[in-house]
Amino acid sequence: MEETPHRYSKDISFYISEDGETQKPEGTVHKKITKAKGINNKTLFKGMNITTEFEYFYLNVSQEKLNDTLLHKHQYRTLLNNDLKCNGKNVFLLVFVHVASHKFLRRHLIRSTYGSISEFENQHIEYIFVLGQTSNITVQREINDESRKYKDIVQGNFVDSYRNLTYKLVFSMFWVNSYCSRAKYVVKVDDDIIINIPF
Repeated sequence: MEETPHRYSKDISFYISEDGETQKPEGTVHKKITKAKGINNKTLFKGMNITTEFEYFYLNVSQEKLNDTLLHKHQYRTLLNNDLKCNGKNVFLLVFVHVASHKFLRRHLIRSTYGSISEFENQHIEYIFVLGQTSNITVQREINDESRKYKDIVQGNFVDSYRNLTYKLVFSMFWVNSYCSRAKYVVKVDDDIIINIPF
């Protein structure tokens, strides 16, 4: 198969009929996705079959469109990253916990309660705490130490505040897609939620 610089191309047509002759019904608009040269129907992206137009869009979108502030008002980066959390593991359930940067005790309580359960019926469970930025240097230093000790903290480049919870959620999804995309199930919880995991 010969190399191709692009992965998929989009062909927008107003109507695709089964027999190629039927006229389009009034007011009907359809999108047709066509393969680029050298690509087969079972193209994989990060090990997963591409099936939706949304995924096609992200595979084909130009850099200019991807940086469009109406699409992405925030360019996400990880300040602390435990990217090996799922590496080489068959993760059945990934639990990512939204917690404020300064809530050390909440994280400790979760680790010592339901967060201590790593197996259920021979299925592996992982936990990640998702934090935003803090301007407090002392708090950040303690978070760095905590991350080195427990290896379960991911910190994004947005201010950790109630108004930025949407940023935190989208950042979490980007992280899961990049570093734990093979997890069978993903659960998002807040730090004031208890999960009943039988053991």
